[in-house]
Amino acid sequence: MQKTKERKKMKRFETSVPQGPGVKHVCFTLIELLVVIAIIAILAAMLLPALNSARERGRAATCTSNLKQIGLGLSMYHHDNDDYFPLAKGGNEAGKMLDECIGVYLYGENDMSKVPNSRILSCPTVLSYQKTSLEYMTYAYHSSGGGNMAAWNLGYGLFRSYNEPENLRKVTKIEDISGTMAVFDTADRVNGYINYVCHPDHSGEILGGAQKPFLKEVHGLNVNMLMTDGHVVTMKWAMVPSTYGFWTHKRGD
Repeated sequence: MQKTKERKKMKRFETSVPQGPGVKHVCFTLIELLVVIAIIAILAAMLLPALNSARERGRAATCTSNLKQIGLGLSMYHHDNDDYFPLAKGGNEAGKMLDECIGVYLYGENDMSKVPNSRILSCPTVLSYQKTSLEYMTYAYHSSGGGNMAAWNLGYGLFRSYNEPENLRKVTKIEDISGTMAVFDTADRVNGYINYVCHPDHSGEILGGAQKPFLKEVHGLNVNMLMTDGHVVTMKWAMVPSTYGFWTHKRGD
């Protein structure tokens, strides 16, 4: 009698597959089903971090490729403009953004409103967590900061500000061409525009201070940086020097 009751309970979890001659009934108890579900959940929890890490490595590689293409755009700009770097605005200044200066070389178009879905100018990692359609590039351009003549004379920045067109550097005058930053990862935006980034002595804009850091460890703990010679460096954000080094074009500083 007891066995008959148990068999009736187990039938609730029997498969509904038609049974043929010689085929045994396959039964699953509720506990067995819960064990299987628990195992699947544990395996998923173990695999997801590895999958996310692999996806981020792919995004970081795409970011590196983007910066290299931006480097090619800058190189072509140099050839057409007597070796000078572009004069690009930041914030709400009047004038052209960096993407508008080099867009003609990347897309054959300097009106960036006609290429709204540009992926070369946007880091895929930044796009993944900002969850918005960005009108302008997500990368930052290296400036010494407007009005900061002392920093300019020390070798900081590739230009000073859009309002000072007389202060532009030539690529041929960069002493440490493989060790000076040109364009790099950032994740902070002001008023919908990407700001050019000033050196860390200029109002604390880079590695701490009152304002948010603009040079950003976008890829985990790493940051990608395009150098003025066109190659891309990936470095731990904490290892980026806060003064001199990559920030100035002088050799050996």
